[in-house]
Amino acid sequence: MQKTKLSLSIMTGLLAAALTGCGGSGGGSDDSYTPPALQNGPGGTLLGFYAETQDANDPNAEVGGIYVDAPKDEGRIKGRASFRYFDCQDNNSNNLEIEGNKLTSYLSGTIEGALDSTSTNENNTEILLAFDKLSYSRADDKYTGGYVLDQDGNDSRTVKDCNGNDQDFVVAHKGTITLYPSDTVFPNDFKVDVNAAGNLVSWSGAPNGVRKALIDVIDPNAIGNSTAKGIVYQTISTSVLPTHIVPNDAVTDNTNYVVVVQLFDENNKPLAFKQVTAKF
Repeated sequence: MQKTKLSLSIMTGLLAAALTGCGGSGGGSDDSYTPPALQNGPGGTLLGFYAETQDANDPNAEVGGIYVDAPKDEGRIKGRASFRYFDCQDNNSNNLEIEGNKLTSYLSGTIEGALDSTSTNENNTEILLAFDKLSYSRADDKYTGGYVLDQDGNDSRTVKDCNGNDQDFVVAHKGTITLYPSDTVFPNDFKVDVNAAGNLVSWSGAPNGVRKALIDVIDPNAIGNSTAKGIVYQTISTSVLPTHIVPNDAVTDNTNYVVVVQLFDENNKPLAFKQVTAKF
C-alpha cells in the first residue's frame, strides 16, 4: 500500500504545482488547492467468497467462504477463510487466518495457515496467499480483487484416508475474492431459512443456472477475534435440492450462528447471496 500512498502524494503535488503556476505572480492572490478526501469503503462484518482461477492443471476450480472484520475508517482487518472441501474433514478444519489493513476503499493482506492435507511441494501442510487492493465499488456495493498463492504454480495436495480413500485436490495459484456488506441480498426475492429442529438450511427464490451452493456456518462471537476459527462448518453442494442438513456435531443447540448461503453457476459466477442469524 506504500506504493498507493506515494503515487497519490506525487499526483497531488504535481496538481498543486500546476494550479499554483496557473495563478501567475500578479495580483498577490494565494491560489491553493486541497484535493477531495478519498471516501472510505464500508467496514464492519464483510462476508463473501474466494473463487479459484480455472486452468488446465486445475479443472475443478473451487470456491470457499470468507469473513472479514474491518474498521469503519482505516486500520487493521482480520478474518478467516475456509478451505474445507470434503465431508471427511473435521467440521471447523482448514480455517485459515486473514490479517491485513484497510486503506480508504482498499483491503490488502494475507491468508495463512495449515491444511489437513499434504502437498507435493515438500510434503508441506502450510499455505500462504496474498491479496492486494481489493477495491470497493459503490455502484456494486462490494469489494473485489485478486489473490495469489505464495509459490510457483498450483499446489497439488492429498487428504489421507478420506472416507477410506486418499482424496486429491489442487489449491490454485491464483483467484479472486469478493466481499459484501453483511446486509447484502441478491436477487431481491432470495430467501434463506433455518429449521433448528432438524438443522435444516433451505433457500428459495434462486435464479436459473445454479450449479453449486456454498454454505457456511459462522460463530458471530469469533468474527472480531483473529485467533478464533469462526467458520465452524462449510460445505459445497452440487445437489439440485435447495436444502442442506448441518451435522449435529458442528453446532451447539440453542446457540446463534450466522448462516451464509451463496449460489454459483458452472463458472463460479455468483448468482445469489444472503446471510441470516439463526439458532440450531
